Amino acid sequence: MKHARTYAKHAGAALYSLLLAIPLLLDSPLNFLTNFGEPGTDSSVFRTVALYMDRGYMPYKDTFDHKGPLIYLYNWLGMQISYWRGIWIIELVSMAATLFLLYQIARKVSGPVLSALAAAAAGASLYALFSGGNFTEEYAMPFIAGGLLIFIDYFENRVITRRRLFLCGFCFGAVCMLRVNMAGIWVVFCIAVLIRALKEKQTAAVIPGFLLWFLCGAGAVILPFVIWLAAGGALTAFFECYINFNLLYSSVSEHAAAKDRLDAFYFILSYRSIALGFLLSLFSAFTKRDWTRIGYAIAFVLVFALTAMAGRPYRHYLLAIVPMLVFPYAELFRGITSQKPGPLTVAAVYLAYLIFFMTWQSCLNAAVNVVSHSNEQTAWSEPTASVCSYVLDHTEEADRIAVLGNWDNIYTITGRLCASRYSYLYPIAAIDGKVYEQYYADLAETKPALIILPETVKPDSQFRDFIKKYQYRKAASFGEIRIYSAQTAPRS
Repeated sequence: MKHARTYAKHAGAALYSLLLAIPLLLDSPLNFLTNFGEPGTDSSVFRTVALYMDRGYMPYKDTFDHKGPLIYLYNWLGMQISYWRGIWIIELVSMAATLFLLYQIARKVSGPVLSALAAAAAGASLYALFSGGNFTEEYAMPFIAGGLLIFIDYFENRVITRRRLFLCGFCFGAVCMLRVNMAGIWVVFCIAVLIRALKEKQTAAVIPGFLLWFLCGAGAVILPFVIWLAAGGALTAFFECYINFNLLYSSVSEHAAAKDRLDAFYFILSYRSIALGFLLSLFSAFTKRDWTRIGYAIAFVLVFALTAMAGRPYRHYLLAIVPMLVFPYAELFRGITSQKPGPLTVAAVYLAYLIFFMTWQSCLNAAVNVVSHSNEQTAWSEPTASVCSYVLDHTEEADRIAVLGNWDNIYTITGRLCASRYSYLYPIAAIDGKVYEQYYADLAETKPALIILPETVKPDSQFRDFIKKYQYRKAASFGEIRIYSAQTAPRS
């Protein structure tokens, strides 16, 4: 009977999480009610890599990108469900799992109702940060939340088992296979575990076992990817793209100056929900001064620093911070309800209304709008539709094309692969000057059937020299978009 009640509570929490996730995910252009929405820039790149994988090619070696392999696996799995909308199902499961784990974190310090409110309050931030979805940060959220849940339960209640250690390592490994600089919470809390063991003189008895099961969990995620990449001859390319290029991205990019990183830090705190969670965490650390609260405050600072490292104020970067908000929110709600109503209670309720519930109101209004227009035909944007139509009419599926700039939707909509290892050039060519040289060398070898020059890309001397040398001519134009074809290329 006790187990049945526990399962019923978990089922109720899972259903609640799913109901919260659906309106958030309707903001995705790939939701099941929208007819062929266009994915965002990053999303289209991940889908392009998945398209290569579906054709038997390897990421990193055959097509360049610098994220972890788990994001490409998710997109490939989505394509197996449904070529265009399948990734939305993966997103829905990931988002619902995140909200479910946020609820479980809140339950460590508050009751069911307040925990549900805390999860919804933290979830409200997702609407402002979602940015169309299908980001590494989005898929990292359930793993970050899972790690936080295990650490909090250990420090608060001394609850730890081999299974939990394995799962903690598994979550860490999954985050590393998405983007390693999102693993800040493990750095802080693993050090806290070690310091606690040293203070309690239990290092020899505790740490070896902890480390063994943690590494087993991490290895369960990382090793299959290493074996797969090695078998496909892509392991060296993986290190070059995921490690070396990302170090370059964070150090020599035009946004990586100290001022840009400081501006990115301010950008993070400009979101009131994040600033509130951070301030609550600092207050709790100074007042309670226990392992959990002090570690939490330090983790906030480290996560902020890692997020601001690239100096780029992108909203979706902040998704990785959202799982950290629920614990201070739950403590706030518990503190408010445990006191007699007064001015502080009124102020807190009003603040919660402004920050959280007005956001949910906007989210639900947007979801209702999507549902009410679900029967309308949603076409591609005119430039995308025109270019894709031309590509489909003038090439075969086996033909390679080249789209300069960063417009990978052309590849995934038409099913045509890129003539170069680099399906996009911006911003990577600005970071690594060798990219252009390699790009045009690939084009010279492959001889794309069509070269597409978006309106945002101005032809430079390299481009002009290439089309002159290999006798490409302007075959079509759509506004400022130009399409070039080889004079000897077959025509349908």
